[in-house]
Amino acid sequence: MIKQALFGLLVATSTAAVAQTTTQPATDPLSPAVPMTTPSGTTPATPATPATPADPATGTAATPATPATPATPATQAEAEATPPTDTAGIVAADWATYDTNKNKALSRTEFTKWVTTLQTTAGQKAPTKSYLDGAFKTADADKSGSVSQPELVKFLSS
Repeated sequence: MIKQALFGLLVATSTAAVAQTTTQPATDPLSPAVPMTTPSGTTPATPATPATPADPATGTAATPATPATPATPATQAEAEATPPTDTAGIVAADWATYDTNKNKALSRTEFTKWVTTLQTTAGQKAPTKSYLDGAFKTADADKSGSVSQPELVKFLSS
């Protein structure tokens, strides 16, 4: 339960995508323009074009429908700026914030800071020392005295 709350909080505190509203011009002159909300840095999806039926009177053939084109990020940098939603992606995105000595592992102090920040940001009271000790021991599956990214992902996913 606590791990689920931490994961939910991790998702909520990771970088949020900024949405912008654009207006898609109407393809039919009688229909109004369609407002669309897309994450910043993306190209909005192109709507599908309906099929045109054959007209036996004029001899024109039917035109098949054109499928919609999905929205895509405008650049690679903007694609990378879109926050991840999976546990591994979120941990990777926020790892540098907490691995302050850049040794690719969280010490007990770094792990404690991370968990405390998550809980207090969520409006919960700061975790107790016994909770933090237990969480660290559980997350440090290989008992190395530090928590690696894969260990943290596994801890938050279980």
